[in-house]
Formats: sequence, structure tokens, C-alpha cells
Amino acid sequence: MKSILLITFVIFSLINCSNSKKTAEDSTQNKPVAELPLAPGQIQALLEIIDLETDTTQNIVSAKVLEVKNYGSSTSPVPTESIINFMVDSDTFKKLGNSLKPNATINAILSKIESGKSQKTSNYWKLISINN
Repeated sequence: MKSILLITFVIFSLINCSNSKKTAEDSTQNKPVAELPLAPGQIQALLEIIDLETDTTQNIVSAKVLEVKNYGSSTSPVPTESIINFMVDSDTFKKLGNSLKPNATINAILSKIESGKSQKTSNYWKLISINN
């Protein structure tokens, strides 16, 4: 009688262990991946490159805003179809190669360049990353 109870207990324990492993695996697979929010003053936008002004230290890219996908907190709205200018340092410009050429479309994160107190509002942005 004791052996039957012992065997039943062992079988019951094994069944419960296998069920709890399946539940744990299922719950980890169903967790959504959270997107990191943009920093204040940043946008994520789909842009079409219009023009490039290259320099030895800094490059200025003019682009048409096709769609703003996300805003960081306190970022002013950017109208679709507007033209914005953003700066790209020379090292980043070289690494990006053909990504930044006229008529290319990029999905970029840009940060608004704040102007000083004595200046008017800056119309320039800085390239943070390209997520193509």
C-alpha cells in the first residue's frame, strides 16, 4: 500500500513539474518587447534626402519629412512635407556611405539643436541614428 502511494506521488509530482515548465516557457515567449521612448526634443521620422552640403568637419543634410513616427516629450510638432536640415559629423557621414544621398529615404532619429538665449529659434537638428 505504501509503495502504491509513493509511486502515485512521484508520478503526480513529475506531471506537475512538466506542466509548470510549459507555463513558464509560454509566459516568457508572449511578453511584448517595450520600445524605448525618445528623449525630450527628439523625433523619429521617415525622411527623403533632398540635398547635401559637405564640409571637412560637418555635413548639413536637407530632407523632406514624409512622416513623423514618434515624438520625444516637449518636442514641437513637425509638419509632414516640411523641409528640415540636420547636421551629421564627418565620421558618421563616412560610415553611412550611400544612405545619405539625394532621393534616398531614411528612417532617422533626430534631436533638435537648441539655440542660445540671444539667438532666434534654431532650425537645425542633429542626426542621432538611422534605423533602416
